[in-house]
Amino acid sequence: PQLEFQRIFHPLVSGLMVAVTILLIITGLNYLSNVRLKVLAGISFGLLFYTYIFSWTLAIGAIGLLLASLMIEKDWKKFKWMLTVLGMGLLMAFPYFINAWLFHKSVLSPDFWAKSVYLEKQNYLLVMLRCLVLITAMIVINKQWYFSVSRRLLIFLLFSTIVLPVISQIILGVNLEADHWIIRFFYPISTFLMIGTAGELIPKYFSRFSKLFTGLILALVFVKILSWESTELKKPVGDFQLSLARRELYVWMDKNIKPESVLGSLSFVEEIYLTVYTPYYPYISQTFRTLATTDEILNRYLYLTQIMQFRNDYFNEMLKVPLSPLPFVDIPSQDQRIYASIFGLKYYHDVASYPIHQKLIESIKEKRKTPISLNGKLDYLLITPTDRLFSGRNLDSNCRTLFNNGAYQIYSFSECEQGDGI
Repeated sequence: PQLEFQRIFHPLVSGLMVAVTILLIITGLNYLSNVRLKVLAGISFGLLFYTYIFSWTLAIGAIGLLLASLMIEKDWKKFKWMLTVLGMGLLMAFPYFINAWLFHKSVLSPDFWAKSVYLEKQNYLLVMLRCLVLITAMIVINKQWYFSVSRRLLIFLLFSTIVLPVISQIILGVNLEADHWIIRFFYPISTFLMIGTAGELIPKYFSRFSKLFTGLILALVFVKILSWESTELKKPVGDFQLSLARRELYVWMDKNIKPESVLGSLSFVEEIYLTVYTPYYPYISQTFRTLATTDEILNRYLYLTQIMQFRNDYFNEMLKVPLSPLPFVDIPSQDQRIYASIFGLKYYHDVASYPIHQKLIESIKEKRKTPISLNGKLDYLLITPTDRLFSGRNLDSNCRTLFNNGAYQIYSFSECEQGDGI
C-alpha cells in the first residue's frame, strides 16, 4: 500500500478525476447553498490523493491561489465554501499522509527516492512564456477570465501546471518527474482554454464565421483521430506486442502454472509482460516500481546471470549507453533497459560520457565474480531469445523442459537446482 504513495497506475484516471473535481467546484461556486455539491466537491478533491501525486498537488495549487484571491476581494462566502471543500478533502487524505509519513520513516525510503529521481533538472522557461502569453491574451479578450471566480479557477489551474515543476525542483533540489505536470495537465488544459477563448472571440467579432469555426474544429478533431488510427494503431510496436509465440506461452502457463508463481528471466521485455498480462510475478522487479531495495534486486539479477552462466559480452551489449540498435534480429532492443529496471531512472538518464553508468558496469562485473545465493522465491526459469543468446549453460541437458515452442522455454527451477547442483 505504500508503493508510490498509493497512486493509481493509469495516469488518465487522475486526469479525469481532476476534471470532475474542478467541474464540481465551479458548479458549487454558483450554488453556494447546495450542500450536496459542497460534499461531492470535497469528496472528489479528497480522492485525488489516492490517484496521483501530481493531481492533488495541482489541485491544491489552484485552490490555494483561488483562496488567496477571494481573501483579497473579501468575498467571504465563497472563501468559506472553498475552505470547507479543502478541509473535507484534507480530512479524507489523512490516511494518505499517515501512510506517507510511515514510509518516509521506514528503512526503504532513502533507497526508493534515490532510484526514483532524475539527475538532470529541466528548464521550463519556454512553456512558462507560452502559458503567460495565453493567460494574458485570455484576460485581454475577455476580462471575465479574471473577474469571474469560476473562470479564475481555471486560470489558476493552468498557472499551477507550469509553476509547480519549477518550485518542486527548487525546493527538493532534484527532478522528481516534474514534467508530468506539463505533459499530463498543462497541454490538455491549455488546449481546452485556448479553443474555449477562440470559441468566445469569433462569435463576438466574427459572427459570420462562427459556424465555420465550429466545423473546422470538429474537422480537425476528426482528422486527428483518423490520422492516429491510420498511423499509430497500425505502427508495428516491435518489442511490445503479443506475438504468436508469446500467446502460445501464456496459454500453456495458464493451464499448467499456478497463479502468483515467480518466473526468472533476464529479458526486461518479458518481465514487463509477465506483470501486465499474466497473474505471475517476475523474479526481477522494476526497481522504481517496487519497495524491494536496489541491493536485493541486484543480487537477484546477478544470481540469474550466474546460474545461466552468462558471458561477459552480455554486460557490454545490453548495459551500454546511449541505447543503440542491437545487431541481433530476434533480441528486443528494449531489453537494454534492464539497468534502468534494476538501478533506477538516474542511470537511464546518465549523460555523456556516462561516468556513473560506466562505473556501475564495472562494479557489476566485479560483484558477479562472488557466488550469490538464491534471494527470494523462484519457481521457474523463463528462457527468452536474450537469455538463450548470452547463456553458456545447456539447460536442456541439466533441467527438465516443461515448455518449448522454439522461442520460449520454461524449466522447473527446483528440479534444475537438484539435478545440476545450482
